[in-house]
Amino acid sequence: MGDIKINEAFADLVYVYVTSTGLPATGEVASLTCVFIKPDDTRNAVAEAEVGNGWYRGTHSPNTGGVWGIEWKHALADRTIVGAAKVLKVGGGQIDDIDTNIDQSLSTTESNIRGADADDLKSVSDEVATRAPASEYDTEHAAIANDIEEAHERAFTHVYPYDAESQSVSSASDASLTSPGTNTITFPTGATLLRARVIAHIKATAMDDSGHTIGLTLQKNVAGGGWVDIIVLATNPHLNLPAIALMSDSVTIVESVVVTTGQSLDFRWQVDSDDAGEVHYLSDFVYSAEYDFQ
Repeated sequence: MGDIKINEAFADLVYVYVTSTGLPATGEVASLTCVFIKPDDTRNAVAEAEVGNGWYRGTHSPNTGGVWGIEWKHALADRTIVGAAKVLKVGGGQIDDIDTNIDQSLSTTESNIRGADADDLKSVSDEVATRAPASEYDTEHAAIANDIEEAHERAFTHVYPYDAESQSVSSASDASLTSPGTNTITFPTGATLLRARVIAHIKATAMDDSGHTIGLTLQKNVAGGGWVDIIVLATNPHLNLPAIALMSDSVTIVESVVVTTGQSLDFRWQVDSDDAGEVHYLSDFVYSAEYDFQ
């Protein structure tokens, strides 16, 4: 079964950040290229739009069935695109077959189905009509139509970006980095949450010649109820900084975080270095919630 129908609009979302700093790349629509590649290798460049805080969207309506490719490129070398290449299946499967059959049924007249009085098909049609009341056919047709409507429901994604935080720490014990602020998560009336996740990124840079092995803890604060660990990275993966000034290391983590509509949501990192030398940290978060209207 295809991911989308033929000629159905599809929006592809990517996250772009500056490789050397870890900061989200903003205001760079003109430097991005999004191409939808047809099964015959025809390439369709599409317009991109900036969603916010390093997130960009490219939208296209594939007009041919088959396997399409999606490719993103950036004109600047010092950029990393998260989700730069994808595969999308267009058309085919049971939904298209059911749609075609129903369209044919709706366009067929009684004379086309039943035939002339002398035809065998007319005789069979009369026999069927005596055995099954019209209400049963109406009920079955309504059930099929409901199944198609449910199958065509599309999921929607709401992205909540957080401001990037920059902070220096000189400690050989646990230290909580500053939270970038709060987002209030809301879903439209009648929406059902399908999945939700946080994309958390942190980059550490040694400010002197001290070597560092840094354990990490990602935390959340839901509705002001206090900080709770999401994941603890005490040994693997962690941040390793050799004994060379200005050396850097970074980690990006994607974890499931579920809240209910109207709740506030904060994130922060806890860091634990084995050396008290100064380390500069740059952290940012993006929360993504996917829902539908079943």
